[in-house]
Amino acid sequence: MPEKPFEYDPKTGAWIPNPDYVDDYAAPTRKVVAKEPGGIRRELSFGNRYDIDEGHLLKVEIYDGHDPQSSELLHTAINTYVLKEELIQPAFPFPDRVGTNPLWTQDNIWAEWLLPLRKEQTVQEGVTYTREILQFDDLAYPERVQRRNSLGSSRTDVTAYAHNRAKWVLGLAQSETNVDTGREVSRTVYDPNTALPLQQFSFGMPTPMVTFDYHPDGNLRTAWDGLLHPTVLDDYKRGVPQVITFANNQSIEAEVNDFGRIENTTDVLDAVTDYDYDLIGRLIGVNYEADGTLEWTPRVLGFSRVGSQYGIGDEKLDEQHWQHVSRAGNFSMVTTTHYDALWRPILIITEAQGATPSYVVKRYDERGHEEFSSYPVASVDTINDELKGVHTEHDALGRVRLSKVDAEDGQQLPTETRYLDGLKTQVINPGGKATTTTYHAYDAPSYDAPIRIEGPLTPDGEPIFTTVITRDIFGKPRTVTRSGPGG
Repeated sequence: MPEKPFEYDPKTGAWIPNPDYVDDYAAPTRKVVAKEPGGIRRELSFGNRYDIDEGHLLKVEIYDGHDPQSSELLHTAINTYVLKEELIQPAFPFPDRVGTNPLWTQDNIWAEWLLPLRKEQTVQEGVTYTREILQFDDLAYPERVQRRNSLGSSRTDVTAYAHNRAKWVLGLAQSETNVDTGREVSRTVYDPNTALPLQQFSFGMPTPMVTFDYHPDGNLRTAWDGLLHPTVLDDYKRGVPQVITFANNQSIEAEVNDFGRIENTTDVLDAVTDYDYDLIGRLIGVNYEADGTLEWTPRVLGFSRVGSQYGIGDEKLDEQHWQHVSRAGNFSMVTTTHYDALWRPILIITEAQGATPSYVVKRYDERGHEEFSSYPVASVDTINDELKGVHTEHDALGRVRLSKVDAEDGQQLPTETRYLDGLKTQVINPGGKATTTTYHAYDAPSYDAPIRIEGPLTPDGEPIFTTVITRDIFGKPRTVTRSGPGG
């Protein structure tokens, strides 16, 4: 496969005195520029102040384009750390110095002092997203965290910890409470002797959502759901339960070998399924026991290295590559997947007895995103054949920005996605009609929770439809309102 060069600037990490900074040895920050495949330029700024922030990543900027004069800044991440002089503040009650570094030739600020990250900011499409730790506990775990953005969304949560110092088990989250609503989001009760969870509660419910107990060796024995229905796990081997009994007293069983792999299972109908593995533990066979009326065909799987086929081969691997074959249904269904040197599927062949085979070719861009997936065809000479399918382009942040579908008449039907200021997307379909969606988020850009969807415009300039989704502070939908001429 082709090389994907990365270029860095400066070429050397030498610490050169800077005459512009007469009160210090050099500039307060040092920047490293990485020119990545696909035209991405990533600028990383590190702290350069001795005994203050030397070596800490302070800022990351991602540009679409290698040329500083013409590239577009898409994403900025800014990190802020606790400084030594701030440790006297009540928000930072943890120990300041945690040890002594015997390597006196280096800056000991990060080896001896506890100076955690306290604020993360992301700037993207005109919105600033912030995650700020307002209060730490005495072991520097975040207790009070505020997540907000410049669009006005904000929430603050408090986490209490069950540090079991006697058992040296730290960081166990005991409860999480949302400050804005006063609601307890989650709570966990731990065994003080083992530090294992015993009960888990959700949103202030008086009864636990799940309850646990354990075998003497620490393996889970019983899990009760919220209705006190038990699931019992017994006869562990290599950490895997060999018997699982459900609330209706029916059970499933497994036989585990000395490597911790399941060799066979028996379901509630006493049907046995056997599993075979190769020498390095990969599944190569699934055998189903006949039930007296039906004979089940085994499933055969396996990886193998093969020579150059369909134009696939890596010169560094002697023109060989890996393929995976799966046979099922009396060998009447065979799926062969060929992989490139990065273990990405690039050719998938599906063959069935008496049917036309299906060949699907996949291609990837320089950054590893799938940029082409062909329609199934009856045959290919090489993976470089000119084929029809779906073409996808991604931006420097890995987001889909253009999808083109090959039509039967030879045209390509494009669907464009634009990422607008204010955490919005605009999807323009092949007919030129645009749908604009606004999203809800807190401390990071996310396109998972839409709150407003506006359809294409009418001749009067009004959306055909408008859908408004109101959400609570936890992101759950509360109301959905649809209006407009097309609503």
